[in-house]
Amino acid sequence: MSQRILIHSIKGTSKTIGAINLAQKAKNLETATDGGDIDEIRLYHDELLKELTIVSEGILKCFNKSTNEEFGLQMKDDEIIEFDPKGGDRW
Repeated sequence: MSQRILIHSIKGTSKTIGAINLAQKAKNLETATDGGDIDEIRLYHDELLKELTIVSEGILKCFNKSTNEEFGLQMKDDEIIEFDPKGGDRW
């Protein structure tokens, strides 16, 4: 899979799950990749990785047993949980 396709996939998936900041970082990197400026690519790559870490940690919190117990959740296989990785209203 090419890096461009991967970046584009991250952008689309981020929008789907509501991770707008991550989608914007992916868009920036996608544009930089198209332009071929290596310094811009490095800058936006680092920003994307930082934001991806924030979002990933937020997603993991949704599946953490103690977090689920704290909010009284009993998640079933077919349920969808919404989350705010910055700690706002989650449910």
